[in-house]
Amino acid sequence: MAKLDKRADQRRRKKMRQYCLVAGALGVVALLLVAAWALSPQATGPPSTEGRQCATIVTPHGDIVAVLYTNLVPQTGARFASLFQGGYYNALAWTRGPPEEDWVLQAGQGGSSRDPIPLEINPSVKNVRGSLGAARTNDPDSATTQFYILKRDSPHLDAGYSVFGTVISGMAAVDQILKNETITRTSLADCP
Repeated sequence: MAKLDKRADQRRRKKMRQYCLVAGALGVVALLLVAAWALSPQATGPPSTEGRQCATIVTPHGDIVAVLYTNLVPQTGARFASLFQGGYYNALAWTRGPPEEDWVLQAGQGGSSRDPIPLEINPSVKNVRGSLGAARTNDPDSATTQFYILKRDSPHLDAGYSVFGTVISGMAAVDQILKNETITRTSLADCP
């Protein structure tokens, strides 16, 4: 009888060690997840427009107004600010969008004679619905004049595409635009 009690006690101790190991491993994983979340940039609500410039994209479906992040991605932000201000996109068609692609709109001309912009990533801005980003080829440093507006969150773009602005009004117009429709005109001014 003593041998049976001893074996049962050994089995209980072995199971207890296993439970402790599993519980400890789960605790470590939970701590790592909490630490990763705490250290990652967190969305803080709508972007501040104070002291910033906004691009207005006039379309047949309504105006799209986007705050530009010239302070967060200075080279990319400055390039696209000058293109919006200079009317570069006036009368250009959207080259990507519905019905073929329902997640993004894209405009601009490929093969531009403008110098490419080196890839600028700022971890505080993400590729989420309403983001404006610099479109490029497979070369990360090849953005020139093409930009996109995201119709839905696209986190897979975060490490490889520069976000230089966010739509602050006009997403209803974005949702209606189709590929090959024309931009009426663009402008740049201090944000409202």
